[in-house]
Amino acid sequence: MWVNFSSQLLSLVVTLTSAAGSHLNHVPLHAPHGLHNLVDLGEALDEQIFLVQVKYSKSTRVLPETRQEFVGVEKRELTKQRLTNHVNSMYYGTLSLGTPPQEFQVLFDTGSVDMWVPSVKCDSSPCLFKRRYNNTHSSTYQPRGTDEFRAGYGTGFVSGVQCEDTARIGDIIVPHQPFSECTTMGPYFSTVPIDGIVGLAFGSQDNPRSVSIFESMVSQGTVERPVFSFYLSSSSHKHSELVLGGSDPTHYQGSLRYVNLLHSLHWEVGFRGINVISNIGNPTANHGLSTTLATGGSSTFSLTDATALIDTGTTLILLDSKEANAINELLGASKDNQKSNVYYMHCNQTHLPTVEIQLGNEIFSLRPDIYVIQGDRQRCISGFATSPLSNTRVLGTVFLRHYYAVFDMKLRRIGFGKSFDRSNLREYGRANVVVKLTPCVSRYLGF
Repeated sequence: MWVNFSSQLLSLVVTLTSAAGSHLNHVPLHAPHGLHNLVDLGEALDEQIFLVQVKYSKSTRVLPETRQEFVGVEKRELTKQRLTNHVNSMYYGTLSLGTPPQEFQVLFDTGSVDMWVPSVKCDSSPCLFKRRYNNTHSSTYQPRGTDEFRAGYGTGFVSGVQCEDTARIGDIIVPHQPFSECTTMGPYFSTVPIDGIVGLAFGSQDNPRSVSIFESMVSQGTVERPVFSFYLSSSSHKHSELVLGGSDPTHYQGSLRYVNLLHSLHWEVGFRGINVISNIGNPTANHGLSTTLATGGSSTFSLTDATALIDTGTTLILLDSKEANAINELLGASKDNQKSNVYYMHCNQTHLPTVEIQLGNEIFSLRPDIYVIQGDRQRCISGFATSPLSNTRVLGTVFLRHYYAVFDMKLRRIGFGKSFDRSNLREYGRANVVVKLTPCVSRYLGF
């Protein structure tokens, strides 16, 4: 089912450049050749959708007044993690733990708060292909009680012990960061080259161990603002970027459109519906007229209690089964079997419609070249699949490649701007640090 990437070696090249301006730390990622087989990718996405259900099974709602206060900090320079996209499916970067630093390749995941890496004590077979954390080699390591950490991800379960150590992302140092060193990893992790996960969702105040690293940065005053943002490129030849402490307006066009969060520990917004606008001459779309869909299949952009999770750890756009079926029927897409949540379609985009999604009071449009995932010459994969979550949609990287996303923790909102691909990235800083890595091929499956 999976392509084994254990033979892929991670390489590190550090390049120093100089330019005028503020200091920015760039960490570009470069992907080797790998998962191009359509069947493998489709099966991988199906597995990812299954794991989404487990990922959000413990969604907790909170009142806004229970959230922590964010401290004011002196103005400081932004830190930028420059990422590179592989086959429009995965974006990840470098985390260092311990003193001296031990490096790991991690997925920065807005869909979870958990932070974990494999431990040198792990004897599960997947750990043999990972960079493993050794607490005896770190002078700043501290244990945190005896409670076991366990996260169930189907065949990708992990378990271990809680601890804390000094963490580093780019030029930001975070002392006493809680995380887990995993002593057991499920079979799934032998098929992906990521070492661990860095969650960027909200931590729970009644569980101080579930504090995200970005919340730690904010509380310690090491970022300018309690804001981070993602630029996910639509080409594997162009860099993507995570900005900590702000955003980069050179990556989007026009003004940001903000959508307020719901009272949840996730990056969750109101979902009002979908509009499918058929192109003239589309033989499958009602003689070129606008075809409308919405939550429950009643009307377009109806006010509902449905929600959408903005998730950098998921690839596809996951919809209610009625919505997914209706949209994919218009696209000429179908499932290989009823147990699958993924739809396959012809790669010809000539007559495909534009799809509009309303989040809060804002409408976001997606062209066919955005939501059609290239496979082989015969079939492609639809960017719209069936969600396993009741009344909750998930907007993954298919959506986020087209809309630059600014995650504002203090004001509890997400700003979206139309992404802008820069052919030639500008170099900033007195001493920009460009760290080139060789990362993964497969998609991190829905944690």
